[in-house]
Amino acid sequence: FEELVVPFLRHYTEGILVSRNIHIMGLGESTVESLLHDLMVSSENPTVAPYCKSGEVRLRVTARAQSEAEAAALCDRLVERIHEHRDIAPYIYGVDCENIETALVRLLTRRGLTLATAESCTGGMIGQRITAVSGASAVYSGGFVPYTNEVKIRQLGVDPATIAAHPEVSHETAAEMAKGARERLGTHIGLSTTG
Repeated sequence: FEELVVPFLRHYTEGILVSRNIHIMGLGESTVESLLHDLMVSSENPTVAPYCKSGEVRLRVTARAQSEAEAAALCDRLVERIHEHRDIAPYIYGVDCENIETALVRLLTRRGLTLATAESCTGGMIGQRITAVSGASAVYSGGFVPYTNEVKIRQLGVDPATIAAHPEVSHETAAEMAKGARERLGTHIGLSTTG
């Protein structure tokens, strides 16, 4: 018995573990599992496991090796394969990042871009989450909270005809809100929410 158990335990307890976390937003856990099923089933070292978080899916890639560098290299190769998956790649917002707002601030900083928000249904919550990230002041200029149509028109320059032809929760109104925020605060990007 000992001859069988000891090698088994040694195999699973020796070595160094390294994990990478791939953050995915816009796909549900079952969709991610379905798209990566073969990879998840066939991967032994490293392994791939999905975890559902509020509003996102996290894929944990974990490898075991004799050194941290070896384990990290195993993880990185599999992370790259997942990044190359055409149905998953557009939804990956980061690897080993704390949350979407941190990834956003890092991305905008790297690209030298600035952002303004116009939040109707979220009431300023997106701006609050962005400003909680260290370094956000370099990329986030500010935002508007135009909850009523009158304020959307007055503060952001949304065309009353747009709201009359399309509901205030429409793509058309959201696009004009984002444009208005961008123009009024002189940023590269305008982001709006309405719903």
